[in-house]
Amino acid sequence: MKKLLIIIIGILFTVSCSEDFINLDPPSNLNSAGFYKTQVDINQAVLSAYAGLRSIYNNTAYRLGEIRSDNTGWSWLPGNPAYQLQLDEFASPMLEDNGYVEDCWDDCYGVILRANIVIARAGEAEFTNENLRNQYIAEAKFIRALAYFWLNRVFGGTDLNNQLSGVVKVETEINPQEAYELGRASLEDCYDLIIEDLKFAEQNLPDSYHSADMGRVTKGGATGLLGKVYMTMAGYPLNKGNEYYNLAIEKFQNVINNPLFSLVPSYKDLFDVNN
Repeated sequence: MKKLLIIIIGILFTVSCSEDFINLDPPSNLNSAGFYKTQVDINQAVLSAYAGLRSIYNNTAYRLGEIRSDNTGWSWLPGNPAYQLQLDEFASPMLEDNGYVEDCWDDCYGVILRANIVIARAGEAEFTNENLRNQYIAEAKFIRALAYFWLNRVFGGTDLNNQLSGVVKVETEINPQEAYELGRASLEDCYDLIIEDLKFAEQNLPDSYHSADMGRVTKGGATGLLGKVYMTMAGYPLNKGNEYYNLAIEKFQNVINNPLFSLVPSYKDLFDVNN
């Protein structure tokens, strides 16, 4: 009789329980379903996007930027000298297993993912300060633009169909399967997104921060990067010419004439942590 009762109770329990009942997010653990709800949550997400830039500037920036420009050499760097020599000499074709090229792609898109999360979730979160909502979105858009600027300069150019291709343009949160289905956008479309993001950042970022937030991007930072983007587009391979050089000059003059900025007396002062 007891066994029969246990079986009946078990059947009733199984039938009455839905899948949602047993697939719950543990309230003790942080997860995407329970996060991105408040101003504090979104701020942490923005800081996560900033943190992702370390992977770019501690790896991609000097290997695919400084080494190729001959601002620095490859022989003293840790890692695989053969891969770094390939970058230094613009080897063609590049070895398929050159991890530094893959790192550049992965690191930049990791940052873009974090920025897209902020841009998508900030609008629905609860804010006590509406100015901060736009600021956080502006910071995320600046960071996204910066990552795409790196990707365009490393991977963008003339493709096998003799078209100017950029990279995969991702503006929203997507899953890995959706990512595999995306193709490359045109180089100009990618730059259009960069310009759009930087214009939003320029309009919604503060001129400066209090000491607790020092290091976050300012309006002047967005203006300066926008000038660099215009200058890059003016030359090869888009060859936009004088119109874009003049746009760049206008942005650079805004920074130069801004009393908040000045040149340091000596080049070595750039590396002084006390400045």
